[in-house]
Amino acid sequence: PNRLEIDLGFIDAGWYDGFKGTLMYHWVKNIDGGLNWYLGAGGSLGAWDVDNDKPGNDENHDDGVFLDANAQLGIEYNFTIPLQLSLDARPEFGLINDDFDFGYGLGIRFTF
Repeated sequence: PNRLEIDLGFIDAGWYDGFKGTLMYHWVKNIDGGLNWYLGAGGSLGAWDVDNDKPGNDENHDDGVFLDANAQLGIEYNFTIPLQLSLDARPEFGLINDDFDFGYGLGIRFTF
């Protein structure tokens, strides 16, 4: 069965703040037993704010928004209990700022 993945992440690291929402569609193919591989396509939308100012210096502030087109390739294992482990890679192509990022994910999912 194919599926949708919805992610929402936040970061608050003092001088760097941001959030990111991602929506991916996965095509899931069985390899053997509980072992599957999946291919995904989707996008991300988010915003970031960098404020590394020192007193009297406002030159180290920057912020913005981003919109990405994403691909995803992963492998997962479904246990006989309602637990799933996954590992994936996700290239992200910036549609607003011509940026390119590459992310990796390790997932532990409760399935029902």
